[in-house]
Amino acid sequence: MSCFRVPQSILSNIERECAKFWWGSNAESRKLHWKKWDYMCKPKCQGGMGFRKLEIFNKALLAKQIWRILRKPNSLVGRVLKARYFKQGDIMQAQLGSNPSFVWRSLLSSRTLLEDGLYWTVGNGKSIRIFHDKWVPKVRNFINNNGSLILNEIRVDALIKDGRRDDEAIRGSVLPYIGDEIHRIPLPQTPRDDSRYWKYDSKGRYSVKEGYRMGIGLYDMPAKQTQFLREFEVVKVDFDQQITLGQFPLVPLVESLLNLVLAPLFE
Repeated sequence: MSCFRVPQSILSNIERECAKFWWGSNAESRKLHWKKWDYMCKPKCQGGMGFRKLEIFNKALLAKQIWRILRKPNSLVGRVLKARYFKQGDIMQAQLGSNPSFVWRSLLSSRTLLEDGLYWTVGNGKSIRIFHDKWVPKVRNFINNNGSLILNEIRVDALIKDGRRDDEAIRGSVLPYIGDEIHRIPLPQTPRDDSRYWKYDSKGRYSVKEGYRMGIGLYDMPAKQTQFLREFEVVKVDFDQQITLGQFPLVPLVESLLNLVLAPLFE
């Protein structure tokens, strides 16, 4: 699953067998499935059981390979793919091309998942396109002071002069509130190339776990539900301690039942 995109029909068959096993079905008897498998695959904080959706998990694994090629472009597989499919730029700008292999098709099918959480760290600014790439954390769309779209190929190094921000160039290129966000971005003390980082990790590294969370939309959770879950965590800790002191082995069951009842109220 980490090298190829598994056909949906195969994934559906695997999930069907997992559901049968969970609900106790076998060749001799069929059991009632009380919940759809999609609901069972929801995170526990949303009332589900946290089972993996195999299609999204497959994409998260493939996105890990793209991340490795980004971080180590001089690796053997990175050089082979670059020579074959993207002689200019990097894998994030690569096209499908003519007569692509199944591996290449599989990798590109997961690239959008990686793009959603990928941002640029400013170095020399020569690789980052001001009005196209994501490099200002709180800004997605750039418009200049005149309100017209700017050519995508203008690079961030046009806003840097002698290792410092060019205030005049910034004021003439973007709206004031965007300029304020640009001024908050630190510049390196010594010259170095631009690099990418994963927004949803404290160390900026992509992981399959975080990619899966992105794929199921966990980072798009409404603010009111996030606040509820934060408060529920506090209650859950105290509740777990009481049950542990009383030596009742019912914590997982009670927690799951509470999630099933309360989580749909915030969907």
